[in-house]
Amino acid sequence: MKNMNTTQHYNIRIHGFPGQGAKSAADVLGIAALQEHKHSSSYTTPSVYDDEIVIGNVRISNAAIIENDYIEDADCIIVLDEKLLTDKNTLQSTRKPLVIMNSEKKHRTGFGTKSVVMNVKKFTHEKIQKPLYYIPLLAALVQETKIMEMNTLKQAILIKLGKEKSHWFGRNLELLDEVVKKQEKQKLH
Repeated sequence: MKNMNTTQHYNIRIHGFPGQGAKSAADVLGIAALQEHKHSSSYTTPSVYDDEIVIGNVRISNAAIIENDYIEDADCIIVLDEKLLTDKNTLQSTRKPLVIMNSEKKHRTGFGTKSVVMNVKKFTHEKIQKPLYYIPLLAALVQETKIMEMNTLKQAILIKLGKEKSHWFGRNLELLDEVVKKQEKQKLH
């Protein structure tokens, strides 16, 4: 798995259904990368195979980014909805990516690489009334890859959501720290 501190380029693909936050997640990562003085390109496309699927494409680099198309060579694939794991195109990559998925159970990715499984719906509904499912998954990405600082991710979320709404989204932001603690605890066992 690539670490942004040692590599020049990191590609992330985010799969979700409309309204689940694939676009917002891509925007947040792009904002956070710029805050850390990295180059970034983030955009959302409909799936070429199914127009009911939204794909966020994010490139983060220490150098200028030339590509601006669908990411085939993903270093990380984030899956916002477990139903998308049955779509053969969701887990396609020319690399062996880290897979972060919102699921009740672990699924085989076929890559032979590490995957992070979070039951985000259960985790967030236990904590808050109006969850943004992508936030804990982005926290898992940052925790696993060290692609940016967790505080930078929090700041980018506040920028994306708007500071005037921060009181409403505050509990969602607190989830970032809980995700980090949960993952660290799992690594110890």
